[in-house]
Amino acid sequence: LSAVAEECFGWGTVSVHMSPETATVELAVPDLSAARIAALEEECNRRIQQNLPVRMAMYDSAEGLPLRKATQRTGPIRVVSIGDLDHSACGGTHVRATGEVGLLVLGRAEKIRKNTRIEFTCGLRAVRQCRQHTDWLSEVAAVFQT
Repeated sequence: LSAVAEECFGWGTVSVHMSPETATVELAVPDLSAARIAALEEECNRRIQQNLPVRMAMYDSAEGLPLRKATQRTGPIRVVSIGDLDHSACGGTHVRATGEVGLLVLGRAEKIRKNTRIEFTCGLRAVRQCRQHTDWLSEVAAVFQT
């Protein structure tokens, strides 16, 4: 998501938050229309469907590495690469290929400071969320049906 936002739209990532309940990304763009959010979501899903390989490698230092975002870390560094799309310093758990993500759904967006924070879900959590939203819309439509 961060790499696509930067590569395709020029929006850097200010922060990412993930918890068991929610995930958000804060992008360095002051305002996003629904159409621009949809374009970002579509491009992310296109990249997921390409099933790009995700590789992890250890390096002695970050010096000279083509990282998307510079790191202040010194000494040994683990770099996660998603095909040729992204190279980031990260010690977290990752999929073996982007296709394992399944899908990505962007949700509510809000302006925060001079940036935009977007909620997102992936995989089965996204499927469950879409199902819940469809059920809610069906219930509302039934109430207002004439």
